[in-house]
Amino acid sequence: MEILMVFSTHGRKLKLCDIFKYAYLFVNLIFCILISVETAAVASYQCHDVQCVHGVCREGRCVCDQGWQGNGCHRCGGRVKLTRPSGFIIDGTGNYSVDMQCTWLIESDSPNSTIRLEIAHFETECSWDHLYIFDGDSVFSRLLAAYR
Repeated sequence: MEILMVFSTHGRKLKLCDIFKYAYLFVNLIFCILISVETAAVASYQCHDVQCVHGVCREGRCVCDQGWQGNGCHRCGGRVKLTRPSGFIIDGTGNYSVDMQCTWLIESDSPNSTIRLEIAHFETECSWDHLYIFDGDSVFSRLLAAYR
């Protein structure tokens, strides 16, 4: 016994299970189209589509400055290795985005060397921005200084 029937424009009766089959096929088709569009958008990414904030555009891709990462070199962090006796790290211009965490690991070419940090300008938002300096390569290393 059929409880629900739907009529097509051709006068043919469709069973409820047929409707679910067509709906299932339609949803899968739409899903495949959306995935194809998204994949094409990712594959066609070029740096002319987005500004290389802390880097340069080379051969269609952003090449990030040391300490920056992401498609547009817009996220701070990464590993910074000193290659000269002195250098500098700039956190960029403007305000940080919400909940952004910036982490730099500064390494020396020579073992047991001393790294001197000079902070020319440091501005924080009370209770939100912090600077931690550790003697080692992780947050579990000895804490040397904390600025809050």
